[in-house]
Amino acid sequence: MKWPFNKVFKHEAKKELAIPQNAEELRLGIASLLAQALKVEAGAVSPTSTFTELGFDSLGAVRFTGELEEWLKIELDPTLLYTYNTLETISHYLAKELNLSS
Repeated sequence: MKWPFNKVFKHEAKKELAIPQNAEELRLGIASLLAQALKVEAGAVSPTSTFTELGFDSLGAVRFTGELEEWLKIELDPTLLYTYNTLETISHYLAKELNLSS
């Protein structure tokens, strides 16, 4: 699946997410952003599929990191999705960084 660059980051009809108050809200929010980007239901995003398997290339990964920064109001390393390359691992990492409880 190719990353739909021209549609994802225009912010058209993009669902606004509240700042997460716990790790589960964070995971669900990241899944929602991924689902919006991929144009699928949030439940269709496997927590163990790599971002590459989901269709991200380097530009898509950097752009999605920007989406996370905008939502969470924090600065993130643009290469973050290469180190934490699944929904499960990025959620765990960010929950720890944001001091969110399980």
